[in-house]
Amino acid sequence: MEAAQVMTRTLALIGIALLVGLAPAAAADLAAGDAIAVTVLGEPTLSGRLLVRPDGMISLPLAGEVQAAGRTTVAVAAELAQKLSEYIKNPQVTVDLVEQAKLKIAISGEVRTPGIYFVPPGSKLSEALNAAGGFSDQADMETVQLVRPGVGATQHSLPELATPAGMINDPLLFSGDNLVVPRVTAERGYQVLGRVLKPGLYSLGMHGPVGVWEAITKAGGLAEKTAVDVEHATITRSNGERVVINLNQLLTTEGAPQVTVGPGDTLTVPPPAAQVFVLGAVNRPGPVLLRRGALLLEALAQAGGLTALARPKEASLLRDSVAGNGQPQRIPVDLERLLYKSDLSLNMALQEGDILVIPENAVRPRSALEKMGPLLPLLYRILIW
Repeated sequence: MEAAQVMTRTLALIGIALLVGLAPAAAADLAAGDAIAVTVLGEPTLSGRLLVRPDGMISLPLAGEVQAAGRTTVAVAAELAQKLSEYIKNPQVTVDLVEQAKLKIAISGEVRTPGIYFVPPGSKLSEALNAAGGFSDQADMETVQLVRPGVGATQHSLPELATPAGMINDPLLFSGDNLVVPRVTAERGYQVLGRVLKPGLYSLGMHGPVGVWEAITKAGGLAEKTAVDVEHATITRSNGERVVINLNQLLTTEGAPQVTVGPGDTLTVPPPAAQVFVLGAVNRPGPVLLRRGALLLEALAQAGGLTALARPKEASLLRDSVAGNGQPQRIPVDLERLLYKSDLSLNMALQEGDILVIPENAVRPRSALEKMGPLLPLLYRILIW
């Protein structure tokens, strides 16, 4: 007898467990904008699709106004049945959620397709941004703004929200929210200049510093190879450090160190010529474009040579200091000895950015006519005699 009671009790517990397992999970509360289907058994004229109005109410013939927002479908069905019972005997009413209301949000700034979007309820900031088609190359993902009417703005870092620890801080969105993705600044992004197809300022994206070739690819790739000096690309770090890079070696040398571009850095891909400046007592002062490794006399020739006021013995060359302290190095150049005594040991090779300065006399030498000025009255008298 006891064994039979135990067996009966066991079967009862199994039945209860199965019923609990098959029971639906607790339904979420309805919200304004939700679409629901109301079914009144045997009453097709009272059945149909309804939309929860902005005030949270629904309206059904005979039942009148019923509060739906903030309540479950079971609770709404029970109230509808109660109100309809005045007109229908034992009404059987069911309410089903057909479509959840969408959240209306605005996305602007550095995204591919800014505009107004409707996203599912429960959407988070990082998820909603995907609706705008991704980010532009200038997007600052560290300072995304969430602007909520009546609350204000908060700032969020997408790389942090993508970490396991940061996911819990990914804010839920509400209708009316505005997401703004700002343009990256020079301090937070990096620049690619020189012989690339799209020089400019770029974002580091979600993963921090980028490789040199990745940075060049984002900038549209190199210009025509004949117009690029691939052996002398440079990275100017945010702290002023200058690194010279051979782009070919990065691609072809096995085990070449990974060179990256970080916040505030500038990657420059130069043309196959060096630009120097010739200033002072020359006929065409200004910038001069030369082949790399060109000699001093070539720069002087392109600048049109010396003027009559030049003091070639006192010329000097200003060059970036290798110490990296920002102070240029001054190299004396005796052009008089180079030009008039053919001392070719002074005909040094120039570097990108060199400045050749030739001082000039403060007093302009007088012409032959000017020197004869005091004698002109006397010559005039002689001529008229």
